[in-house]
Amino acid sequence: MHHIVQFFTCILVLGLLSACGKSVPTNYYTLLSRAETETTDKLPKSTLRIARVAIPQYLERESIAVRKEDHVQLAVDSIHLWAEPLSDGIRRVLQREMTPPLLRRGLTVLPLASEESGTYTLLVDILRLDGEFTRSVDFAAQWSLVESRTNTVLDDGIFTAQEELRTSSYQDLVLAESTLIRSLSAHILDRIASPPAKHSRVLK
Repeated sequence: MHHIVQFFTCILVLGLLSACGKSVPTNYYTLLSRAETETTDKLPKSTLRIARVAIPQYLERESIAVRKEDHVQLAVDSIHLWAEPLSDGIRRVLQREMTPPLLRRGLTVLPLASEESGTYTLLVDILRLDGEFTRSVDFAAQWSLVESRTNTVLDDGIFTAQEELRTSSYQDLVLAESTLIRSLSAHILDRIASPPAKHSRVLK
């Protein structure tokens, strides 16, 4: 009888542990693009390749990084995760946002999976992308537009911006970060002429 009681007690404990494990679901987030798909009968021959986006090492993780109030510590929560590598998400939003306006300017943005070198290459290096729940998200990025054949820098710059948070939630944090990536797209588009004017610097 004692062994039977022990058996059912173990079953009950395991059931409670299992229930506890399922009580907090994992949340996955993606950066959001608001650009609509452009339709065209014929793509322009000049092309732009968006290279793999470089991000700081502290952002190279599945968990979404949140900066604490002391500005030094970072908090990561194992149940709030990126649904894709952050660098891929940023590159995807840039591609989606830049495709329609550049098509209208006679430039095709290559699909992310394309192995073509492209007439031009866009290099993006994210310097900062994090925020505090009670305040805002801070963003900084450096970019260069390069003529692929000659490796000549046609234009470059540094973009910084800040987006206030409406609430202290991961959803609003990701929405704010999405807005900042779209703002970077708009900034680069404003700087890209058709055709771009060459600078005298060769990328090494």
